[in-house]
Amino acid sequence: MHLNKLSGTLRNHLHFFIILPLIIILMTWPNFAQVFDTGNFWLATRNIDANMLFWDAWYLKLLLGGQADFYYTDLLFHPTGVSLAFHNFSLPHMIIFAGLQAAMPASNAFNATFLILSFVTATAGYIYLNYLFQDKWVALFGAVVFGAGAFILTRPAHANIAFIATIPLSLYFLHRGLLEVRLKLLLIAGALVGATAFIGMYTLVCLLIMLLAYLLYFAFRRWNQPVFWSHILIMLLVIGAFLALRFYPMLVDPQGISSALSKSAGREVGKDLLGYFVNTQHPVTQPILDSIFPLQPFDRHWNSVVFLGYIPMLLAALAFIRQKKRRRLLPWLLLAGFFLIMRLGSFLTFNGTDYPNVILPKHYLTQAFPHLFKPFWAVDNFHAGTLFPFAVLACFGLANILRQIQSRRRLVFILVLTGATAFELYKPQYPAVIPAERLEFIEWLRGEPDQETIRLINLPFAIYAHKVYGFYQTYNGYPHVAGRPTRTPATAFDYINSNFILSAWNKAGAAACLPGDHNKFLAAQDQLLSDGFTHIILHRYWRNVAAEAKSLLYLPAAYEDDSVSIYRVDDLHLNCNSSAILSMGAQHNLADLYGSGPALLKNHVSVLGIHSYEMTDGHLFDYYSGLDQGLVNLVPLRLENLVGGRRSSPRLPLIDHESALAATDIVLLAYDPRYTGPTVADAYEDWVSSALAPCGVLAESGSAVVRLYLLPGFPCALATAADPLGVQFDIDARLANVIAEMRDTALDVYFLWEQLPAENYSVSIQFFDAAGSKVYNQDFVLGDAPLAYHRIDMASLQPGDYQAKLILYNFETHASVSGEVISSGARFERELIIERVTVD
Repeated sequence: MHLNKLSGTLRNHLHFFIILPLIIILMTWPNFAQVFDTGNFWLATRNIDANMLFWDAWYLKLLLGGQADFYYTDLLFHPTGVSLAFHNFSLPHMIIFAGLQAAMPASNAFNATFLILSFVTATAGYIYLNYLFQDKWVALFGAVVFGAGAFILTRPAHANIAFIATIPLSLYFLHRGLLEVRLKLLLIAGALVGATAFIGMYTLVCLLIMLLAYLLYFAFRRWNQPVFWSHILIMLLVIGAFLALRFYPMLVDPQGISSALSKSAGREVGKDLLGYFVNTQHPVTQPILDSIFPLQPFDRHWNSVVFLGYIPMLLAALAFIRQKKRRRLLPWLLLAGFFLIMRLGSFLTFNGTDYPNVILPKHYLTQAFPHLFKPFWAVDNFHAGTLFPFAVLACFGLANILRQIQSRRRLVFILVLTGATAFELYKPQYPAVIPAERLEFIEWLRGEPDQETIRLINLPFAIYAHKVYGFYQTYNGYPHVAGRPTRTPATAFDYINSNFILSAWNKAGAAACLPGDHNKFLAAQDQLLSDGFTHIILHRYWRNVAAEAKSLLYLPAAYEDDSVSIYRVDDLHLNCNSSAILSMGAQHNLADLYGSGPALLKNHVSVLGIHSYEMTDGHLFDYYSGLDQGLVNLVPLRLENLVGGRRSSPRLPLIDHESALAATDIVLLAYDPRYTGPTVADAYEDWVSSALAPCGVLAESGSAVVRLYLLPGFPCALATAADPLGVQFDIDARLANVIAEMRDTALDVYFLWEQLPAENYSVSIQFFDAAGSKVYNQDFVLGDAPLAYHRIDMASLQPGDYQAKLILYNFETHASVSGEVISSGARFERELIIERVTVD
């Protein structure tokens, strides 16, 4: 009987089980084909976070085998371990992914899991929509709006965000349970809401907000029915039981909560209002929109996944125009509107331009409920709450149209409309292929004796790199000294920071065995050996391995290929025997060279030093080991990078010169003219000049030449001016120089920051006329780069003389910051004159 009923249900909805999978397959192509191709390691996404999904599935196998704990592991951050209470385990993905790996290779299982979860999400939306509208074709269209957009289909690496099936399913059982007064359905709804805590925290918050809205809606109508309140109480107890399992380990770790809440504090991405109306990567419509409207990069090139679709938006608008009982639409509009506004962040951003004075509700809600809303630094995660109520509104509009179309034409109309909607929601896939040779070092490690005792130190230490190392761990199982579970607590790094060598590597620096550090270096090595660490793996395909490589210059490589070099921890003491380090031949140059440079910020500054092959221990560069490497990126380069071939060397691995200048605003190119001839120097100067503008010689002596390069378009005087307009603000902020230049009717303002303030600060450039009255201003949110440029159009000002003044202020409190001009010591309380301009 039950089988016959199920068979009848499937036949009745056969259109959905044919059309929706076909749409998902086409919109994610060639993912489906790759599920059956076992010849290469092809992933549906190149997002680095996918690596941790592999780790999660592998860890689930350990959990099921009784070899691991759910909330703690010492396989990462060995030997002290790390709490996993804040890690984003997405259990449905873990279970399906791990299960499929029993039948197919890991990469194929990953791609299949993504397709399965995408279909389940759309199916969940279809179930509730079919219940609401009692029309399976309208529900099909709504399922595409809900489950076939970029938020779902372009995020294979974020199952904890993209798998939102529990939202419509929970609301479906809640809705039915309340209307039909059936406790069983409410218990299912409560279990689904609670289980969402083990799927995704962002989804859980959105679902809890929607649950509250539902309960308030029904409470106003049934407040005098005791059975209503008793059923709600029982459902809340079920939800609470699930949430207690998930949140108790967090609540007993206040330091972990503080660390989790501080992640990317002050920084919000995925918030541009225009994202709702523009599919920025559609291969057909995006070029057309670009030709009509000057689109700016959204959110510092953050991937926009919130495009609503023109057809669904028109249908939603049509629903309000034609719907006779608009009150039916109001709850869905309020739900969708709330999440649409929350996705805009704490202040308005439109077409790449920030408007910090336009404060939005998230700012106030974050202040009132920081534990709930502060973690939403990627505010596009609020879109999980938008999708279903928005799909309902679009379905209302479609249902209105269908009433006026003859029944025999309805099917064709819906199919065309559904296909057109899927087409406009389409966003290209950006897959990744991992070469098989990238994993060859793991086979070598497996051949090492005493497998049970192997402990690894992977270099470099970096957020993204640690996630890749987690992927490697699924192949080798060896404990690592670090890792990157979600919202890693700061205390996890205590062991690393207490070790002289690991601490230097964690700061992207070199741990050299200099005479003054000899004892600390050897003590750090002894600690690593006593804690069981056996191998150091230098992954050379990462750009920033140069500083770490400096620590390994004098060690023989136990294994080496094109991707990695492996050293033994037991050999670290060989660094202390280098004649170059012991002689410290050129240390006296440090003060002269370093003192001649401009004030620099680490993240966007690189010092490139040229080595000849014979001068791997070159005198000029020995002092780099003594430099405070927290200030700049030090990138030693071999001559062979550009000339003379690309010989492999365990002493100083080759640097990928094609990516060495990426995300770099300022470059210092240093070389020793005694060992680097003009031909080689010219080759490097041409290379750097291809990406940055030369600003001449910064320092020159018989043993050192240092050339300065800035981003094109910035005046060299920013860094070389003899009398810069430097400012020390009364917070942790220091402006090295600011230059303002009048061009026609616009004022170009250039900044060089030595130390940026916290990210909730903005600058305001204000103009005062001869009478001292403010007549115009423009405000800009500070980024994270030392160089900044703003153009201010002054065409609207009357002819006359004006003073341009700079104000630094907190855009949340609007409090301005006082400071002192460095050169003169002059104080200012609010405004600093940066230029006097004349408008003709």
